[in-house]
Amino acid sequence: MMDILKLRRFLSNDFNNAILSIKEKNGEIIPHLNLIEKSQLDERTIGIYSENIKQMRKEPLRLCRYMLDSFLENNTVLGINYSYNNPNYPSNKCFDIITIKGIFTIAIGNVKLNDIFPNFIEKLESAKHKGIMETIVKSNFDEKRKFFLTFDKTKTITGYDYNSYQMLMLKSKGKFFVPKFEYNFTKKVVKELIEMYTNYNDYNALLCEIDRIKQFKKYKNCNRFQNVFLSAGKIKFELSEDKFEFQINLLEEVVRELVSEIDFEESKQLVITYGGKRI
Repeated sequence: MMDILKLRRFLSNDFNNAILSIKEKNGEIIPHLNLIEKSQLDERTIGIYSENIKQMRKEPLRLCRYMLDSFLENNTVLGINYSYNNPNYPSNKCFDIITIKGIFTIAIGNVKLNDIFPNFIEKLESAKHKGIMETIVKSNFDEKRKFFLTFDKTKTITGYDYNSYQMLMLKSKGKFFVPKFEYNFTKKVVKELIEMYTNYNDYNALLCEIDRIKQFKKYKNCNRFQNVFLSAGKIKFELSEDKFEFQINLLEEVVRELVSEIDFEESKQLVITYGGKRI
């Protein structure tokens, strides 16, 4: 049975890094929680939880799900490393949930992931999307910044830092691909940055950017980094040769959507009248 003090610490966010390992023995789910740092919790402070955690310890499956839900609800998630090899848990599938404070690692042993955490990827990605957008909105670029859009074809890792966003790639039939929900979220990140740090309401400037993007496409075989500057702003998107076509097309799609939004807003402001009456 899980140590009650460790569980209280975890649910009170009294840690920076934690590892939850889960295995099955004799048909029973056995979770183990390891908190790396010493406690900062005032012993006189008693956490108030929505569940009776002493009773829940007797229901390991329910406890694991409650711990994950509580963690995602109370932490700003910026990235996830899916299914990598952790030398401390060589026979387990390990997942890192990366937050502003630290990392929560889940190590799954001889059990099926979806039996423990239904809709695991959907939950983590939803928390990641929320955390990244909150972080971007609160950020402030004091000077012109390069921003990188990237992905790793050999690892399933995704996340945001000060000047880059690594897109999630999933593997199917031996091939990696960017899922539709991740592609749409990446567009949302790019759009948010453009709106925050450029004069995105300038219709003519956006049209110029589309022309410039078309010009950049002509250099896709160039063996060097390509820079796309968004005019009158503090953001510069830097693209690499091996991912150039994907990235430049995504940028073009976002800019075209911004142009369409301006067209739509202007069309709403048009008032057609006949004989002094609005029609």
